[in-house]
Amino acid sequence: MNDIYSNAANVIVWLGEPMSDAALVFDFLQDFGRQRKELLKSADESQYTEQMAMSVRLLLTRSWWTRIWTAQEWILAQRTTFQSGQYTLAGEVLLRCLDHYRRHVKHTDCCGMHLASEFLFSLGDSLQPLFALDAVKQSYSHQDFSSTLGYLRMRQATDPRDKVYGVLALAASQYAGLLRADYNAPVEEVYEQLVLALIDRTKWLDIFSHIASNQPPNLKLPSWVPDWTVDMGKEYNSDWTERFKMITKYDACGNWVTAEYQYSPGILRVRGTVVDTITAFGINRLGSYKKTHAYRNMLLDEMLEIANPLDTEYYHSYHSQQQTRKEAFWLTMCGGYQDMTRERPEAISKPNVNDFEPFEEWESWFRGTRTAYQFNNDRSRSVADSIASVSKGRAFCRTEQHGLLGWVPKNSVVGDVVAVLTGGSMPIVLRPHDGYYTVVGDAYVHGIMDGESMAPGTTLEFLELH
Repeated sequence: MNDIYSNAANVIVWLGEPMSDAALVFDFLQDFGRQRKELLKSADESQYTEQMAMSVRLLLTRSWWTRIWTAQEWILAQRTTFQSGQYTLAGEVLLRCLDHYRRHVKHTDCCGMHLASEFLFSLGDSLQPLFALDAVKQSYSHQDFSSTLGYLRMRQATDPRDKVYGVLALAASQYAGLLRADYNAPVEEVYEQLVLALIDRTKWLDIFSHIASNQPPNLKLPSWVPDWTVDMGKEYNSDWTERFKMITKYDACGNWVTAEYQYSPGILRVRGTVVDTITAFGINRLGSYKKTHAYRNMLLDEMLEIANPLDTEYYHSYHSQQQTRKEAFWLTMCGGYQDMTRERPEAISKPNVNDFEPFEEWESWFRGTRTAYQFNNDRSRSVADSIASVSKGRAFCRTEQHGLLGWVPKNSVVGDVVAVLTGGSMPIVLRPHDGYYTVVGDAYVHGIMDGESMAPGTTLEFLELH
């Protein structure tokens, strides 16, 4: 099927018979996906309602959008046309809808269309299937099979083995021939073997970032093997996919870029170091920006109390870092990136914050009784995007010995440890047991994201993961 879709001039995606309001929905998407220069023209704003956003959701949750095998039609095709009854929509128009939405979220003066915040929230939720497919197409073009696997995890399959096998068709370049389909093998064995194949082929541990730490597993798997049958529910949205894109921008393992590991069935022993123990973390999560005014203020006060960033002390001087706790707090809040769309010239722990205005505007906006989701300038919008991405599904924390600040899986507990493993770009939260650990999930921990804890001379040990 790969060759068929790749060589086709145009692939028609059949979405089923039209809904009663199909004409309105297709007209709205056609209008919303116009060329940017055309967006300056005024449009009928009476259609921008909660009901329209819900109708878009119903269209983008038709069975085609939920099945694992259909993703190839969009990703491999040179051109795609979506059709429901007599109504059609070009794939490039849907992509422009995403671009237009992103611009509106960032700028109040994006174009002549005036969109209320509540409509933007609802429309953003409705566009999630499209956000995921767009991310898949980008990861496929960069030959990043691991990310492709992550972005497609919400797609369904009758046979849970197809959650893996259905994506193998997109494994190209260094991932070609990664795993042979075997429908006689138990699902648990297929998932475990895929993880091993990925680690063996790439020598990276980015697959650990696929672990849905906040959801109970359906299968009896080792903690280091993602359960792709888990429904991540509301945890899976554009914030999560944006964060997933950021994994390669971190370098927690430093020069130890090759995973050193030993395997026996169900057990993975990986060389690394335990950096510190979690001693305090927020019981509340940042979650949706639609939380109540009182909740948002209580949440931020709790985080400030954990971090105590307003004192005059320096943040932990981990290998000559010289940041104040206030600087460290705000850089932790945004995952070290005030603007995730730009490359950083040096380690996160080195730059000082010369201007707190974007952070102060975000705090004022977050605490206030806001009526708009947009900001007045790009810097504050970028900070808000970064905070939303790094905090998704995580809780704010502080470690015991070094006082490191970070974002850890929301189901972490006091006593869990932060570890950095060879071949791992992200720190991993582990739960100690008698002689072994279980994996909780990946984390952002400020001060160790660029190899600081894996400096030359650091004593490494094999950590046994069950």
